[in-house]
Formats: sequence, C-alpha cells, structure tokens
Amino acid sequence: MIDYLVTSSIVLLVGLAFNLYPPTKLHGKYGYRSKAALKSKESWELAQRLSKMYIVVAGIISLLIALTLYYFGNSIIARLLSVILPIGILIFVIYLIERRLRH
Repeated sequence: MIDYLVTSSIVLLVGLAFNLYPPTKLHGKYGYRSKAALKSKESWELAQRLSKMYIVVAGIISLLIALTLYYFGNSIIARLLSVILPIGILIFVIYLIERRLRH
C-alpha cells in the first residue's frame, strides 16, 4: 500500500511541476504529446493547460484513494484497487484531454 501512496504523491508532484515549469516548446522535451496535441500550436497549448490541471486533480484523487486503501490494510480488494485505480485514473485523464482536443 505504501507504494500506491508514493505513486500518487509522484503524480501530484508532476502536476505541480507542470504548473510551476510549464512546457514552452511545441516539440520540447516534456509535456502532453499526442497526435491531436501536436496538430497545431493552439491544440498543443490547450493540451498543456488541460493536462497540468487534470494531472493535479488526478494526483489529489489518487492520494485520497491511497489513504483510504491504506486504512483498510492488506485486504485483497485494497491490493487489487491499488493496482487498477491509478491506471484507470490516468487513462481517464488521457481520454478527457483527447476528447477535448477533438472538439
């Protein structure tokens, strides 16, 4: 369970780092990069704004879930959720950004 707390904290810290040091170049070394995001400068800027906001929210939600699972201990359900939920949250973040970029 501690690993999920660490992972959630890292997701939150990455989101905060994106807010403090946002990507500045379209083809820079970091930032949200997908085919839709790299289509135009406007798409890229929207993707960066959305990703830094959604990643912070995802980190906070993941951390709250991790603390809840930590409270329940080493039950099979808690262990299963600690694997499935972080992946699901990140997939959902990507889905939200891509959906927004296409509209």
